[in-house]
Amino acid sequence: TTLSSGIPPAAGANLGFEGVTLIGSNYYAVQEQNPAKIWKLPVGGTIAAHSGDLKDTPGYEILSVGGLTRGGDATDEVFLVVKNYKGPGRDATADPYKQSGIFRYKLSTNTVLERFGGEVCAMGQPEGLTFWKEGTKVKMLIVGETTQARVYEADVSCTDAIGSISNIMATCEEQVQLTTDCEKTKEDGGCGWRRCDKSQTKHTKICTDDSAATQCTETQCMAHCTNSDFAAADKTAGAANCTHWAYDEKEKECYIFDGCTNEAWDEDYVLYALADPTCERVRGDHALGCKQRRCDKSQSVHNKICTDDSTATQCTLDQCEQKCKDHVDFVCASYAYDVAEKECYLFETCVNEQFDADYSLYVLQDPTCDARRDGGADGPGCNQRRCDKEVTTHEKVCVDDSASQQCTKNECELLCAQKVFTDVSDEAFCTHWAYDAVDSECYLFYGCTGEKYDDDYELFFQNYGE
Repeated sequence: TTLSSGIPPAAGANLGFEGVTLIGSNYYAVQEQNPAKIWKLPVGGTIAAHSGDLKDTPGYEILSVGGLTRGGDATDEVFLVVKNYKGPGRDATADPYKQSGIFRYKLSTNTVLERFGGEVCAMGQPEGLTFWKEGTKVKMLIVGETTQARVYEADVSCTDAIGSISNIMATCEEQVQLTTDCEKTKEDGGCGWRRCDKSQTKHTKICTDDSAATQCTETQCMAHCTNSDFAAADKTAGAANCTHWAYDEKEKECYIFDGCTNEAWDEDYVLYALADPTCERVRGDHALGCKQRRCDKSQSVHNKICTDDSTATQCTLDQCEQKCKDHVDFVCASYAYDVAEKECYLFETCVNEQFDADYSLYVLQDPTCDARRDGGADGPGCNQRRCDKEVTTHEKVCVDDSASQQCTKNECELLCAQKVFTDVSDEAFCTHWAYDAVDSECYLFYGCTGEKYDDDYELFFQNYGE
């Protein structure tokens, strides 16, 4: 028998119920977002909103919820799997920022009793939660898309008070807002069709096509940057240390830059960073990682997990990488290994990355996508990734409202190749595109800020040919 059907107003765009549980004689369900809300269905009654918009929860702006469950015999509490909320972080005196976690939520007052971050912070999209007992242990399982699962346990004799979770486990580290600014060195292949803005960046055009004598090779161009060979007038204007260089292979012209302001499209140049300031190398693609680099221990959350105190405390590079994947005290994103001493550091954050003669630095996942389709070939993009719509200039050009408004992957790529975001500039060409193969939807982006997990999309860097 259908007691109630639907919610007013109806949820759209795959934003309906995400979980349901029975407490006493009432069923509770949670709506994912737009708005995130808890609903209540009394046995024999009609479903109605139990809470208001969860973004108005005291102390926390809850934006998206992946599920809910009850805990044991509790009659006035549910646990919410919060995929996205804005609240106080590691530094309680700083501005709130976006995080994810598990919330213990009191139904009678619609307030949060406590929260837990832990490894939930690193899950792409947490979706479900349950509790059960095994002897003297209470188990908690949290799952997320597509194949993520975390199991925690506590002793039933635990007498810690509600809210006694340490701050580092209750909160998530604030995520660095990633951008597509060029950090690729010559070894990494550089950034095609890009150049720093000459009008805003101190620079010297060190090689020109005026004659064969004023031209230079790519190797010579890089050497000019290495040596900071700025013209005397440019040095007087403040140019001192070359950080980027741009080379035009056809005309054999070269720019060297001190900094790189307002990096933008240039059909003639390939832009290079002299040194990548942040390591984004995964071991599978770069066996040696970022050589002689390490995160600053004094500023980065870390754990020295292997030491040279004895052979028993040392580890191999394989073991160091696995320890990063398995670490539970915080979410490990980077690891550094000393091959001579067999020592290993794990890092949650990587602040003030700098030279270290002994270590090579690695990341578990490259945080920025540069996958390209070559000549229409169906090569893989960056699966389940998309630029953050809230902070990146974009346009959704294909939608699943009707067949006529959908498009194929090839059409999505072509739309990017033809797109110029003229409200930004006449040369704001589409740099990235994301395609949803199930719904045949397509996003175009200018730049790619805040790249993150998205279960529906495959992300590509636009290929404009050579």
